[in-house]
Amino acid sequence: MGVVHTIWNADKDQRVDIFQREDGTFGFEELRYATEGQAWRPFGRYCESFKETLEAAIFEASSRVQWVTPHIEES
Repeated sequence: MGVVHTIWNADKDQRVDIFQREDGTFGFEELRYATEGQAWRPFGRYCESFKETLEAAIFEASSRVQWVTPHIEES
């Protein structure tokens, strides 16, 4: 499994990673940077989404993560 696309928010303290699984399906996870631990932490628990294409995973992320839509062209 590996990240194939990342969408950042304007402040670069939140991101959505689109990943591809070994079986070829795609999923995504929203992450937020935790300054107190200086680490990226999952937020939203979207990783259980299974999509057949990268485009479908991006579309679902844009419909489920509020800030993604205005920034999707910037990624």
